[in-house]
Amino acid sequence: MRQAWREYMAVERLDPPAKIDLHREGPEFEAAFPKAVVVFDDGDYRAARDQFLPLLRTRTPAMRRLVQDYVTATFDRAGQPELGLGYLCKTYHDRPLADVSARLDFHIFLRSIATKKGFGYVEDLVTRLRPGCPRRDLSYVWAGIPRGKAEQLAAGVTLYDDGRRLGREDAKYLRHVIQRYPSDAFLDHALYFLQEFDTVLREYPNTFLAEVLFRAAGERALKAKDYSGAIKYFTTAAERWPQSAHWDETCEHLADAYRRNGAPETAFEWLSRRRGGGGGVVAAFLGHNEEFTSAREVRSFLRRVRGQKGTVQMRALFESDCRKWFDIDRESLRSGEYEHALAEYEGVAEAFRQYEMAVPSCMQRAIGVLRRVINSAHETPAGLLDLGFYLRDRAADDLGNSAFAAVAADVWEECADRFPGTAEAEKALYLAAAVHRRASDYDQAAALFRRLVKEYPHSELRDDALTEIGWYNYYYQGDTELARKYFRRVLKEYPRRNAADNALNWLARTYCHSGEYDKALETYRRLLHDYGSGRLAILYVRDEYRALRPVVATKARRNTIAGLLEIDVASDPAGAYLSSIKAGSDAERAGLEEEDVVFAVNGETVDGVEPFYELLAAVKPGAPVVLGVIRGVDSKLEIQATVSAETYYAKEPESDCGPLEPIY
Repeated sequence: MRQAWREYMAVERLDPPAKIDLHREGPEFEAAFPKAVVVFDDGDYRAARDQFLPLLRTRTPAMRRLVQDYVTATFDRAGQPELGLGYLCKTYHDRPLADVSARLDFHIFLRSIATKKGFGYVEDLVTRLRPGCPRRDLSYVWAGIPRGKAEQLAAGVTLYDDGRRLGREDAKYLRHVIQRYPSDAFLDHALYFLQEFDTVLREYPNTFLAEVLFRAAGERALKAKDYSGAIKYFTTAAERWPQSAHWDETCEHLADAYRRNGAPETAFEWLSRRRGGGGGVVAAFLGHNEEFTSAREVRSFLRRVRGQKGTVQMRALFESDCRKWFDIDRESLRSGEYEHALAEYEGVAEAFRQYEMAVPSCMQRAIGVLRRVINSAHETPAGLLDLGFYLRDRAADDLGNSAFAAVAADVWEECADRFPGTAEAEKALYLAAAVHRRASDYDQAAALFRRLVKEYPHSELRDDALTEIGWYNYYYQGDTELARKYFRRVLKEYPRRNAADNALNWLARTYCHSGEYDKALETYRRLLHDYGSGRLAILYVRDEYRALRPVVATKARRNTIAGLLEIDVASDPAGAYLSSIKAGSDAERAGLEEEDVVFAVNGETVDGVEPFYELLAAVKPGAPVVLGVIRGVDSKLEIQATVSAETYYAKEPESDCGPLEPIY
């Protein structure tokens, strides 16, 4: 369940506790919380708020924070940013001022109000709220920073990585705030977005933005060909924040600056300090832009770079990240020609010895593993099982070739063949089938799952195998009725087993993709009722149940035109916020831009995401769509977009029913 929560919260911008444990909160909470989430995703945000508020009396602080975040989100989704600000001020009143967990929420509310009512209104509002809200996070600055840019900054992305310039009106407002409110706690953010990096570093030496500032200043210096300046900024960032998530980027920028400044040895030294390794980048410096796939390529490269500056430092990089350098004889590994693959790896080792360089340890390990696979007749059942796990889970990183994962299936199948009837053989069959499924070898996967069902009728994995066979018949064979028989069999024979919720999910999807939306919706309701706190339920609340409600209501796919325009939409008090637009799409050609807010479709008011989808769904293919758009704060535009009938019928969106790919 924890992974499901993380994916769900990542989309909703809500941070889950380190460990989800609804049971720990008591039976009443465990029953009520999933229901409140369903109401939230149904789009009835005020009703959801009423259900979340009594749940604030939790047993753990982490869960209390999560519930508070949900309540905060209801104000955003319901288009009540001013009430949301009041709630934030009340909720955070007793928290330390250093607690900045609500900063992005303050930002989103203030930016939303500015988009709808203008900068002047926001100024008056903040001034009015401040006496009763001692939060430093209630800043005049936020109204002038687009929501997308704030989220990028929170992730440590610099202005230059972001690639989008600050709008003219936003820049004008931020300069106004700097001049009029010199005591505002977040003027460093305003100056940063105005690209006055040196001013921030000089006047705000303790700014939280320091690392991003140094990196942004370094990137600007690189673009200006001021390599000495870039080295100064990036070196400071590297020395002060060695544990940064952007450490590798900083090392690469430093290497680039030193290389352009005529110091390749120092460039290679910085690349060698990357935690992710530097092989691919160094190879690019030396004229080899791809991974090595054969002993001949390695020998040719070593011959060419022999004697060049920096090759002494380069030697250490072969050790730092083998996967960046080598992808030896992938086809032989996938086809089971292990003797041929071993000969290639031994050829690589010989090439290093020929040019008096140490053989990288990953190459030595690969040779040892291949010899063990070739001589696996001497392995025990437990030994084969463990060897398979190593090949699947660790070999790609340890040995520098993701194709070793395919070898795991052969090892596990050997275990099942040589030791039938053992617990290891039973598990090995399932594991081998899963590897084939991941590699899209669905026929072989299904054959192994069937073998497991037949040979091990009392297996604890039987419910999973039956579900996988059902998916195979549905997705790969196109036999919907047979697939449903397998899913219903799992639900009848193993209602409390691990795969029951997955079988119910796939049963719902078969109804959805066949246009039986009422049955699909009812099946998802059953899933939420029976497995509401399970490992998959929250994802279905988000992706399927929420999407199907308007489909059933309108008997039309809600994402039809939106999907064809290739845009992603989020909630905004002023309408529908365009969070992303695919390059080259109809939407981009029509003139829509990321961070636009659509407030009308063909003259009809859009007051949220669902109305936006429903209005678009009513548009016939080939007919023009006139969109009322807010761009920036004060600019309102009308943009016409058209989806041709040919495009409409050629592209059948699947987002309402969920993807057809298997769940791993």
